[in-house]
Amino acid sequence: MGETVREEFGRGLLWPLQRDGKGDFQNASGLTILGADIRMLFTIRGPSRSIPGELPWRTDLGSRLGALKHRKLADPVIEALSAEATMGVMQKWERRARQGTLSMTKPDGPTGTTRRLELTYHPVGRRTGPAPVVALPVKE
Repeated sequence: MGETVREEFGRGLLWPLQRDGKGDFQNASGLTILGADIRMLFTIRGPSRSIPGELPWRTDLGSRLGALKHRKLADPVIEALSAEATMGVMQKWERRARQGTLSMTKPDGPTGTTRRLELTYHPVGRRTGPAPVVALPVKE
């Protein structure tokens, strides 16, 4: 029997779901799957006082970042609301990483209305290298 290699951060499906060209969904391991899991955590609509979260089998999973999409608010207001919407989400759901900084970016484009948050995170157990970044859409 061959020896099983343990993946550092596990193995799973990439988020958003993507086809692999062979009739299945793409999967990954290592920092790639950790980043995909964090992206999924913040792009799934989490619960509020009046509505449950969007996943029927786990209504408490997710964040409130989705509520900020398509809102015409000034960048400092979006940044403050985004920080509030992400606070504690990784601490509760993603034990393989600690949340780092949250910053707003406004990529150059013809409309100038696309904004996204960039969330750095620190994989638990890793001490070297730059902090990975996950880009989260705020306004499309």
